[in-house]
Amino acid sequence: MFHTTGLAYATPGPAPSENPDDDEERQRGTHKRKRADDDDDHNRVRPVCIHVTRFAWSMCRLFPRACNMSDAPHQVQGPWGFHHVPAGADGEVFADSIIIAVDGVCPGDGTDQATKSSGGVYLGDLEGHATKWRNIAFRLPDHPDYPHTNQRAELAAAWVGVSCGMRFATEGGQWDPKSADSQWAKHVVIKSDSAYLVDSITQHLPKWRSNGWLNSKGTLVANKPIWQLLAGCLDEFDKKGVGIHFWHVPRELNQEANRLAQLGLKATLVLGKDSLLPPANKFR
Repeated sequence: MFHTTGLAYATPGPAPSENPDDDEERQRGTHKRKRADDDDDHNRVRPVCIHVTRFAWSMCRLFPRACNMSDAPHQVQGPWGFHHVPAGADGEVFADSIIIAVDGVCPGDGTDQATKSSGGVYLGDLEGHATKWRNIAFRLPDHPDYPHTNQRAELAAAWVGVSCGMRFATEGGQWDPKSADSQWAKHVVIKSDSAYLVDSITQHLPKWRSNGWLNSKGTLVANKPIWQLLAGCLDEFDKKGVGIHFWHVPRELNQEANRLAQLGLKATLVLGKDSLLPPANKFR
């Protein structure tokens, strides 16, 4: 089984309480980071320059930490523009982590006006940094069997984001792209404002797979081909021992990915036709 617990709950259960400490105590035993103490000390670093994003616990479902999440930063921007998981409330981060924001859009969703859809993948504030990575805006191709929908766009963006995460897990470069011994990512976080995406992965996907891709009504799961791609990617993370989590946030906290998705409606890059990721092992 792949690991999707932590940021959004993996099995149905009580919603987060108003007191973050209660949730932390309840979740800590099964959802804490699986990392030895010496690895924690090695990978926990203080960035030279950081940008901290703060917001209330009640607005998101988040991974539990030892610190009070209502006061701590929930993502920290490192010196190369990528976003990382905080190691505490004092600006320290896990250098072997990366947070990737994704979003999909489909104007006229659910109507005959839905003639195009697109996705966006936001890796960070990369402008001016010497890295091969760039934020991604792309269109979904027209297909007679797969009409344009918002859900399909959300899943496509998630698949591209997960694919980016796997590259960081195999090549590194999320902390210091110029260093030959740059840490490989051991913890990838996919940030999304889509409850459909996060809830489906953390609550329903294992059941769908075991049921032959049939839902609780006995009918074929919608968007099955993309779900199969995502499931295959998650299996690869599990084989490599890399943690991947899905983080559900309100739409207003995912504006960068949404902006890219909106740009994707007019983008020249098309999913499945063009290469969206940079060349492998060329330059981090």
